[in-house]
Amino acid sequence: MGINCLNESHFSDTTPCLAWNMLYQEEALTWGCEADTVSMLTQHVLHSSLGTPIMMTNLYPFLMGQAALKHERIPNFPDIPEPQNHILAAHCGYLGVLPQPFATSWTLRRKVLAIVDENATAIDARLPEGAMTLAKLEPDLSTLSVLEGSIEGYAQYPGSDCVNGAVLKIKDGHRLMRNLSSHHYLLMTGHNLADLHLIARVFGLGIEEF
Repeated sequence: MGINCLNESHFSDTTPCLAWNMLYQEEALTWGCEADTVSMLTQHVLHSSLGTPIMMTNLYPFLMGQAALKHERIPNFPDIPEPQNHILAAHCGYLGVLPQPFATSWTLRRKVLAIVDENATAIDARLPEGAMTLAKLEPDLSTLSVLEGSIEGYAQYPGSDCVNGAVLKIKDGHRLMRNLSSHHYLLMTGHNLADLHLIARVFGLGIEEF
């Protein structure tokens, strides 16, 4: 199930984050923000196959510079070594719509984005720090792009559109910028590349490693 809740927010005085969290726990329902069908398909295939905690979020490589900073209304990226190999992951003010069973911390909070109703809510949750994998089907649905790295920590920018986002470290940020097909990606716990190669063979998919 998906809904374009941001662009259609004038039809409702709330957002579906809590409902989707409950539907996952009760029905294992695959859901996706902004009606991103490719993200939902990727999520469904990978979570059904691996059972690994997985969620959709937005990727903002530090190499994007002002384009990302302006979009999230933040003054700067975290001051850390190798900034070119880091990504800020954030969606609707926080990390994204993460089901409670996957989270190390989970709180339902007031909305962050100005576009939604004042009565709307958002989920402030965290995945465990450490090994992670990014993956998404390419638009032609024939290739799965995969990137392993780590969740280094979380960054907070009060009063912005990134109140609590994750900081991800990868091997080669420049290669990511050349190959990234979408700012929506699936974030999984652990390093899953070896398992994804096996899954790709079952579904007749190619694997593109970043």
